[in-house]
Amino acid sequence: MPLDLPGFYFDAERNRYFPVGSQRPIAPIVADLPTLPTPIQSLPIAPRRSFSSFGRNTASLPSFASRKRKARTVLQARFPSTQIGRPEHSNVDSPISAFCLGSTRQFLGDTSGWLWSRDFQPYQDDYELEAAAPWTGDICPAPKCEISTICTSQSRCVAVSFAPKTKVCIQDDPDRMSILTLSNVYDVRCASLEGSSLSLGAARNVAYLANLDHGNAVRNLATGSDVFSVASHEWLIWSGTRGGTVLRFDTRIATTKPASNIVTESTALWSSSGARSSAQQASTTTFIYPIHAGTSSGLVVGYMDGRLGMMDTRFLRPHSAPVITYLGHVGSVSTQLGAVVDTSGRFLFAAGGDCRLRAWALDNGEPVLADTNSRIQSLFSDSRRFSSPFVSLQLREDEDVLPVLWAAEKGGSIWRWRLGDHEPATSLAAGLIMVFHECNSILPTAASRRPGDWFESANDRGVRWKKDWRVYSGTLADTSRIESRRLVEHFT
Repeated sequence: MPLDLPGFYFDAERNRYFPVGSQRPIAPIVADLPTLPTPIQSLPIAPRRSFSSFGRNTASLPSFASRKRKARTVLQARFPSTQIGRPEHSNVDSPISAFCLGSTRQFLGDTSGWLWSRDFQPYQDDYELEAAAPWTGDICPAPKCEISTICTSQSRCVAVSFAPKTKVCIQDDPDRMSILTLSNVYDVRCASLEGSSLSLGAARNVAYLANLDHGNAVRNLATGSDVFSVASHEWLIWSGTRGGTVLRFDTRIATTKPASNIVTESTALWSSSGARSSAQQASTTTFIYPIHAGTSSGLVVGYMDGRLGMMDTRFLRPHSAPVITYLGHVGSVSTQLGAVVDTSGRFLFAAGGDCRLRAWALDNGEPVLADTNSRIQSLFSDSRRFSSPFVSLQLREDEDVLPVLWAAEKGGSIWRWRLGDHEPATSLAAGLIMVFHECNSILPTAASRRPGDWFESANDRGVRWKKDWRVYSGTLADTSRIESRRLVEHFT
């Protein structure tokens, strides 16, 4: 007998209590119908693409290597059109022994021991060379002992004096510099600055200073021969010796263990015949440059006898031939021959002992050749000889739209070229007075000025106006001379 609970009633069929007022849901009457299978809704299936159609759709998209190769080909085709121009004659009394570009300043050293500098000078047309800032003598670490090498890293400059006791001038600011004397380091001919670490190519070893900001402790990396070229990247140091051996040091290895590996030797086979040449003589290593652009892993090596080639550093085989050779270079008994590789790893530029300048494509060794049928006197022409070999080559790719190559002659001349620019500064005749009319008619106002347009007036008559990467300058009252040149600064 169920209990009588206030507010609830008992459902005997379901054997449970329910609130009073609620009704049991009545099941709907369903007629007995034959059961039919329910069709499954199928989603529309996209048509499958065959591999052949996929290839046709993506064939027009060039790969990164293809784009890089095409960009290098375009630049290589433009380089021969680079005109000679004329040099800037520095106000340095003694012959130039070293030259280097910093981020904000330029430096050169002479054979009398002076270090010179000036604020960075952007590329200027020939008719503006007279307005270039003069060089200022900063310091003479060791009188009558030449500045053998200069290297920079960001805003820091390091200059080394070839003195009985090596003196290193460290300059972080034009008004702040220090002299570091290394009594046990001799005959420093080359140096490499990587951040705050300094590597000095000295007599029979590489003097490694791990941190110039915190002490001057020197770690000697033995080479067994005098070092004539040195390069560094992160914790690796490469050194080229008088005997022609190229060594690689890993500074992470403790000093009690052998820290060097032989990369190559000057007596290694350089021919492609496959047989060792018995006539190959040892030669001094005068240039080394590690390649770390993209996925490349190589080391450009140059010898005093004129050989230039790239070694594969993935597998160290001291007597193997270079993977790429750069033919045509002329060496010299002097170790002061400039050579440089652009930061993107596309071209190699080298100054020869025959007072010529040559260039090659880095990835295949093709030389940059001047057009023999062109009337333009090319920088890379076979007939072009400078007055003396270049002691240093420097390349800037962030200075202008085109790469700018700087070169210093020992005689005191400073050259610079916009590589691939065949349009030097042009003097337009009075018949082109329409240029000024065009300037005045479409001169951008403050409200309608586009980003990049630029106009200035030094006085009521002097006008300089920039439009579409060209600059027009002259005098409104005197239209007999209107100058037009490419824009060399970025105005926003």
